[in-house]
Amino acid sequence: MRRSELEHAIRAATEIIRQDAVIIIGSQAILASFTEEELPVETTMSDEVDIAPMNDDDTQSLATELDAAIGEMSYFHETHGFYVQGVGQVTAVLPAGWTSRLVKVSNANTLATGPGCAWSPMTFASPSSSLAGRRTACLSEHCWSMTW
Repeated sequence: MRRSELEHAIRAATEIIRQDAVIIIGSQAILASFTEEELPVETTMSDEVDIAPMNDDDTQSLATELDAAIGEMSYFHETHGFYVQGVGQVTAVLPAGWTSRLVKVSNANTLATGPGCAWSPMTFASPSSSLAGRRTACLSEHCWSMTW
């Protein structure tokens, strides 16, 4: 996934659920902090982004609405080559205080009919220092080791 695709997903998701903001959870959250040019290609190969509504009910009906409208095998997926997996905020196991370390993604590309934006858990300080050093890379809830 490219940063422009992430921004498109944010724009579509905020419009569909009629909220100003969503949370990016999962491996593509790294695109909130870095562009695809700054990252190893393996970190941006996914065609899916996990998006959690900022405010959802206990049954996660807004997350379900995202799945139905722009999820896997939807017209959106067929048209754009990527899709949104609607998830609840409880999907990711995040550390205490994670909400104080969110990175905002908001620009002309994330705006639909209103002030659409996304918040993403902050990732590590430098992808090249962590990944090139054969250390474990943790991108939100996904952790794996990579060597370049």
